[in-house]
Amino acid sequence: MKKLLLTAIMAGVYASASAIYLVPQPKITAEEVSDGKVEISWSEEVDPAKNQHESSYYHVIVYKMHKATEPETFTLAETDFSNIESTGTIKKPQDKGAPWDCIPGMPGWYAKFPVYVDKGLGVDAFYYFAGSDNDDPFGGAYIVSPDWDLSYIGEPNLNVETEIARSNNTDEAGIAIYTFSDDFFTPGMEDYKPIMDQVWESNALSNESWTPVTHNPVPDDYRARTRMALYGSGSQFVLFNKIKVTTDLLPGDQLTYPAEMHKVEGTSFTIDTTGDTDNDFVYAYQVKGIWEDYDDYRDLNYIRSLSDFSDMKVVGTEVGGVDNIGADTAEKVNISAADGRISVTGAPAMEIYDASGRLLYSGTTTSPVIPGHGLFIVKAGTKTAKVIL
Repeated sequence: MKKLLLTAIMAGVYASASAIYLVPQPKITAEEVSDGKVEISWSEEVDPAKNQHESSYYHVIVYKMHKATEPETFTLAETDFSNIESTGTIKKPQDKGAPWDCIPGMPGWYAKFPVYVDKGLGVDAFYYFAGSDNDDPFGGAYIVSPDWDLSYIGEPNLNVETEIARSNNTDEAGIAIYTFSDDFFTPGMEDYKPIMDQVWESNALSNESWTPVTHNPVPDDYRARTRMALYGSGSQFVLFNKIKVTTDLLPGDQLTYPAEMHKVEGTSFTIDTTGDTDNDFVYAYQVKGIWEDYDDYRDLNYIRSLSDFSDMKVVGTEVGGVDNIGADTAEKVNISAADGRISVTGAPAMEIYDASGRLLYSGTTTSPVIPGHGLFIVKAGTKTAKVIL
């Protein structure tokens, strides 16, 4: 049942994803944190040699950190597509000709080659194969999530509930999860990789009505950047009537999740943090550039292309990755981070903690390799710094 998906994925994931984005990646340039708000700014640099186009506007994705104090089922994303009004049907969805669309109510989720029915959204399954848009890491046509950090969940899990239909009896639907790894097979091939034994794929679908589907994938060791894709393969269309993704948490578990998405015209935005609590608070943010165009034939605006997400910026850290909490002393301690290592000069030893305060390293090695990605706290001599890898 997996041959179509896996053939497509394995053909596509070993190449850079940059070619599918015709808008330059935004770069965070400034941040000011004050009581109740975080003011951010960014820039973009258009490279005509890469056929890049300036953004029409931006999407700011705000991530929160959630800490569980008791057993709970936490909702990472949910929509019933109630915002979609369309004359399309399962057998003949409405094709607006848009290369991309975002999914209201699911911050940071995007659909590639979308099609529409009333209260439902799908993908043009004909474009399932890798390479259909040059070096696409998710395989052509899909609905895809932003990153989740599941590395601080003791028993990581995902629960997917959806309803699926297909337009043609040959069409097939699938759900896959991907993790980002920088030491997978070959150095220099850093990218999202599918978890091969966690793929769900089925052609047991109707072209007359919706089929309920439940899938329970388990993320692998590289959990700091986990993403999910829902896709179709075949000759016509695969459609989704609703989507809900949850994870089960135990007391002490914590995760980062996309909580808000804001459409911004201009290159600055103020994030409201007045609703923060000790167990659910604004943690980080990303920016995506959106190029919107007008279609004379259909008389509508559509998303023609978009950028990759900006690098995730943790609130309170210095632009560039290291935020010195303590002032320099006579020791002239320097703390830096690059290539999966945290390096220290000017101090005889250091301690490294993860974002939850768990000690990861204590010793005299001046440049230890740190497993995973995210925010780390480094203590060296009398100096303390926040470091992002």
